[in-house]
Amino acid sequence: MEEQQKKHKYITRIDYNSHGYWCRIHRLGVNKFFADSKFGGKIEALNAALLWRNKQTGGILDEESETGVKGLNISRRKSKDGKTLYYLSVYIKRGSDRIQAMRALKKPINKVIWDAARIIAEARAKYDGEDEQEVAAKVYATAYNRISKIIK
Repeated sequence: MEEQQKKHKYITRIDYNSHGYWCRIHRLGVNKFFADSKFGGKIEALNAALLWRNKQTGGILDEESETGVKGLNISRRKSKDGKTLYYLSVYIKRGSDRIQAMRALKKPINKVIWDAARIIAEARAKYDGEDEQEVAAKVYATAYNRISKIIK
């Protein structure tokens, strides 16, 4: 029996007639289907569904992010050989501007987390007038601390 995949809020796997992920957010009245065939496979379809969901919800899913940083989320998937793969996604929305990115979290993790921290810091400096270096350092410290505990 295949191991059950981690559930992602608002996302359902469909394997009847068609194959893919159905993302529906009732409170916003939106839904969208992400077909495996259109996105190049199961993992890519899930990544697309996660990015779309984060875009619709502004990266906030009614609870604090596991990373401790608003707009920075971590997701997990099982590879075919049973290993857990981690991905970091950044989603920031300010007015009509949107910034989104997703990166595989490979070791060493510090570079990927630093890149995400810089993206967030640039946006906060541009839109909120915060000091970019200070924000990047704070975001990195918070995220690195939490993420390193998650992926152990």
